Amino acid sequence: MDSVIENPIDLGYHGWGGGSIGDKEWEVLKKTIQSYQVRSIIEIGIGLSTLLMMQIVDRFVGYDTLKKHIEWMEQKVSKNVELRWWDGKTVFDPLEKFDLAFVDGPQGARNRKPSVMSVLGNCKILAMHDIGYIWNDKWRYELDPEEKFEVLIPGGRFSVWITNMQ
Repeated sequence: MDSVIENPIDLGYHGWGGGSIGDKEWEVLKKTIQSYQVRSIIEIGIGLSTLLMMQIVDRFVGYDTLKKHIEWMEQKVSKNVELRWWDGKTVFDPLEKFDLAFVDGPQGARNRKPSVMSVLGNCKILAMHDIGYIWNDKWRYELDPEEKFEVLIPGGRFSVWITNMQ
């Protein structure tokens, strides 16, 4: 972990927050990744979080709705990262399992239902950025009626669910 770059400016970003993950959210996300020994991540809505997380996992797949953003990010990511375009509306099957899914897009919490539905069955841990308490609770009961996931960190700027299924 000593060689991990955590300064947003060194990673090509203006700083923490302002549409990107904040430093406090990053600390929670990094602690979750380390505590649960996360080795693979799928992310919806690439950005600063991508550049941070890719440094501490073996496999990373990121989806985004903006082709220009993907092109810009392709110049910055490491070889363990695969970036893909997605329309932001159609539920998809990633065709593989991941230790953690990080949902940070599309922008606007209520627009993220297809994102959550796409990854919910393909991860052990689901983390969401800028989700809010209302959508966190709504999706917990609507998308996970069998309560396969339990809430570790409830809503607000950052939410984390973990599966209780083996």
